[in-house]
Amino acid sequence: MVGDLVPGSRSDAYAFDATAGQRFYLDIQARANGNGSIRVISPQGDPLLLTGLDTDSGPFTVPSDGRYTVLIEGRRTATTTDNSYRVTLQPVIDPVHTLVLGQSQGLAPTWTGGQLALAGHHWLQTPDAADLNAPRALTIEAWVTVDRFVNSFMPIVYKGAGDATFGARRTYSLWVNNSGNLILSTGDGAEQAVTTSGSPIRLGVRTHVAATIDRDAGTMKIFVDGVQVAAAAVRTTNPFSSTSALDVGRTREPSSQFSTFNGTIEDLRLWKVARSGAEIEAARHAAVAAGTPNLMLNWRLDEGSGTVLADSSGLGHAGSVSGLFDNLPGTVAGRIEVPGQRVVYTLDLLQPKQVVFDSLADTNFTWTLEGPRGTHVSARSFQGSDSREWGTADGYIADFAAGNRLVHELAPGRYTFTIDAPGMPPALSHGA
Repeated sequence: MVGDLVPGSRSDAYAFDATAGQRFYLDIQARANGNGSIRVISPQGDPLLLTGLDTDSGPFTVPSDGRYTVLIEGRRTATTTDNSYRVTLQPVIDPVHTLVLGQSQGLAPTWTGGQLALAGHHWLQTPDAADLNAPRALTIEAWVTVDRFVNSFMPIVYKGAGDATFGARRTYSLWVNNSGNLILSTGDGAEQAVTTSGSPIRLGVRTHVAATIDRDAGTMKIFVDGVQVAAAAVRTTNPFSSTSALDVGRTREPSSQFSTFNGTIEDLRLWKVARSGAEIEAARHAAVAAGTPNLMLNWRLDEGSGTVLADSSGLGHAGSVSGLFDNLPGTVAGRIEVPGQRVVYTLDLLQPKQVVFDSLADTNFTWTLEGPRGTHVSARSFQGSDSREWGTADGYIADFAAGNRLVHELAPGRYTFTIDAPGMPPALSHGA
């Protein structure tokens, strides 16, 4: 639902059909101001939901079959201020999975519309190769769409030591920050960087980005949609030469301000020359042929499925999709796809078991465990579930439903393990 309240005191009406028991989430994605409200009215004319134009709401359940009305109402006093809005009403369906203790519930790479969506647990990489260090000149190109700014900085491309020296030992790297600006960073013992202004990267907008480093000319530049938007000087000394893998969407540098890329990256190209703005603009919409001079890597990222990425440069730098929990057996990992959704796992035990919950994600997700004897855990936060969060408990408590119990004694029977993400946006991943 997208529209403009002109004047701001008017109302818009929408309708949707639903069946009894369906659940929905009202997601306020954008509005010019909060001077208004949203009502959902039942087929019988009864009010079902009322919320402000600045407040998400749900999930809520419709009580009967029929056609429902959504009213987006401006305030009667807002006669001189217009109000634009974008609101979605999303059906909420809770996926149910079977859980077996000791067996991993993996989070497979998500390919949407033929493109790979990176959502926190996956990144791309290829092994180190001498030509990927590009000591004198380099161009990075890609189409990017950012779904969420999850931290202060997210890497798009990273080649470097991946240690706590940070920028000093980056061969080359391209980042986006939570203001929507791009940062091109390299190091020769000390960091050199250039940052855009004006926030050219907007959420949900597919954008072509390019960055060049020319150490012979002493310049580094950033381009957005074929237009130069930033430039700075760079020293003429060679950068740090890394023997680590080339990472896309991830850095190994240990900082709480860094998170893996959330969004899509398409048609990644690395060149061993600093291409001109004219060259970048002329070719950004066209495919590049294998063997093109100075092209050293080209992942089109249009495979549509799987974890193997072809290198169309002809130089054999094939890539792979890697996951945070690939080498951690017994992990339960999943994703909340839409606001208000829960992920439900069922567990059948034939004999008594002792289990411990180990949080692998620093989020405010909650988990609930219910079984034959009732509720063992009710909506406990991931951030308060590991043993270090419980200073007064030694891990064993006789009361099976104790709020701070860490070791859970489960009797035979069926259990329900539910993951919820209260107040969180969609497409977030969990791991435990």
